[in-house]
Amino acid sequence: MFEIVPVKTLWPICKTFRCRYSCSCVFYPFFFFHSNSRLPRVTSQWGEPLIIAYDVGYGTEEDVATIEARAQDPIPELDYTEFAIVKRDGFLFDCVDLCIEEGSRTCIVGPGISTSCLTNVLAKRLAPVEGTVHHPSGVSIGYCDSRAINEMISNTGQTTSALEYLSRLYPKKMDKDLRGHLTAFGLSPTSQAKTPLVCLSGGETFRLALAKIILDEPPILFLEHPTSHLDVESVQALAYGLQQWNGTVVMICQDASFLRSLEGIKCVVVVPEEGKIRRIVDDDRGTRGIDAYLKTLRSEINVI
Repeated sequence: MFEIVPVKTLWPICKTFRCRYSCSCVFYPFFFFHSNSRLPRVTSQWGEPLIIAYDVGYGTEEDVATIEARAQDPIPELDYTEFAIVKRDGFLFDCVDLCIEEGSRTCIVGPGISTSCLTNVLAKRLAPVEGTVHHPSGVSIGYCDSRAINEMISNTGQTTSALEYLSRLYPKKMDKDLRGHLTAFGLSPTSQAKTPLVCLSGGETFRLALAKIILDEPPILFLEHPTSHLDVESVQALAYGLQQWNGTVVMICQDASFLRSLEGIKCVVVVPEEGKIRRIVDDDRGTRGIDAYLKTLRSEINVI
């Protein structure tokens, strides 16, 4: 059960946070738990990378049909006067090699459809057109995106509340424990937890979806644009919670401030013209990950 901690225990870490609910309970930003009641720690150790993508390529069904049709055409003469790395026709990306180490934090940036398809391929929600994705035996994945949220809402009744939803999924858990879990994710047990899912805001449905995933205790957590529907306080709390968790995180995120707050995060970018991924490394002046990427973008814009 999650334990609500007196505010002075969290001071000065959460001194900027205030309760926003007009209810009798005391609210603290989700993920600010007592040291004995944080996110469930991953206890299994695989001793190997949790995701290995080798020579992976992906395109839509229409794109694949185009590829197969063009495969029958005569091979054109190649012009080597100019050389450039380009993706093959019909692919969003190809020849992608990526290794996700256990306990690492990885952010994928780039065009929306390419990054989303890549993370879904890495999570084995989509099958690649070519190449392979390997997970060690027994690894489970939690995936939080708009599709998961929409499915959560569509699979419940018009009057089903957050507490009722979790109670049906986890009948062996006591209601008081589920209320504590929802409270830890910023959902008041006297208001949001009893509100029908269809009436919750975007930020509240994201918190509920994440709370549900965490109950499954996955060692790998995929997040698509996790800060999109969260206020500043919740974004900071999410960053704190992810920092304290020992699991593996793969995310799509364009929020530079949020990424700066995550120590040791590795950033890769999907280059749409090339259909390849490039690792973003710190530059020789000490500019970190996402800032190095933004600096490169500004340089390209200035050249244009």
